[in-house]
Amino acid sequence: MSILEKLQTIDRRIVYLLLFLSVGLALIPRKPLPVIPSNQARSAFEAIENAPTDKLVIIGADWSASTRGENGAQTIAILHHLMKRRLPFAIMGFDPQGPELVAAEAEKLAKRYNYQYGTDWINWGFRPPGTINATLKAMVRGFQEGMKQDSKNIPLSDHVRLPMMARFKDINDVGVLVVVTPSQTFESWVAFVQGIKGTPLVFCPTAVMAPEAYQYLDSGQMVGMLTGLKGALEYEGLVKEPGRATAQGLALSVSHILIILLIVVGNLGYLAQKRRQKSQQGVG
Repeated sequence: MSILEKLQTIDRRIVYLLLFLSVGLALIPRKPLPVIPSNQARSAFEAIENAPTDKLVIIGADWSASTRGENGAQTIAILHHLMKRRLPFAIMGFDPQGPELVAAEAEKLAKRYNYQYGTDWINWGFRPPGTINATLKAMVRGFQEGMKQDSKNIPLSDHVRLPMMARFKDINDVGVLVVVTPSQTFESWVAFVQGIKGTPLVFCPTAVMAPEAYQYLDSGQMVGMLTGLKGALEYEGLVKEPGRATAQGLALSVSHILIILLIVVGNLGYLAQKRRQKSQQGVG
C-alpha cells in the first residue's frame, strides 16, 4: 500500500490534533488579513455613517451566547461605529440573553467614548418572544407604549434619570434599525417597524441565516448586511477597530485551508488505490 493510500485511513484523532494546532497557532499573532469589504457590509457602514446624529439607533439584540462568536463580534463593531459618531442608541430584544450581552459590551466601550447611560444610550431590555409583533407595533406608535420602562425598571417617562427619552418618542425619531439575530425575528422587524416609515435597516445574521435575507436586500427593505464572522471582520476594517473578528479571521481561514488539503489528500489516496486495484486485475 502506497503512502497516498495510507492517508485515506488517517486516525481521526490526528485530524483533530492538526485542526487544533493550526487554529491555535493562527490565533497567536492576531495578524489582520487583507479584506475587501462586500457590498452589503459597505452599505451597512454607510447607513450608520450617514445617520443623523439627532436620531435614535435601535439595536434589536435577538441572540444568545450560543452565537456570540458571530453575533457578538458584529455587535461590538457596530457599537464602536455608533459611539465614534456620537449616535444615541437603544438596546432591546426578544431573547433573554441578547439585550444583557449587548449592554455588557456597551458598558465596556462607554468608558472609552464617554457615553452616559440614560443620556447617550439606554437598555430597554427583554420582551417575551411571543409578544414580538404586538410589542413592535406598539413601539412604532410610541416608545413608552411599547416599552414602559428600561431594564433597570426606570419608567421611560422619568426624564430626569433618562433624559434622552424626552427627545425620542416614536419611530419618526429613529434613524437606523440594527437587527442582530440568528433567527427569523428579523421578518417581524421588517414587517412591523421598517415597513411603516421605510427606516433604514441593517441586518446582522449568522452565516447560515444570510441567504434568507437577500430578497430583502434586493427589495431595499434592508440597506446592508453583515454576514456572520466574515461580515464582522469586514466591518472592523471599515471602522478601523480590529477586534474579535480580526483575531478569529486568520484562524478560520487556516482551518478552511487545512480541510481543503485533507480533502485533496484523501482524493489522491482514493485515485491511487483505484489505480492499484485496476493494475492488479489486469495482471490477474
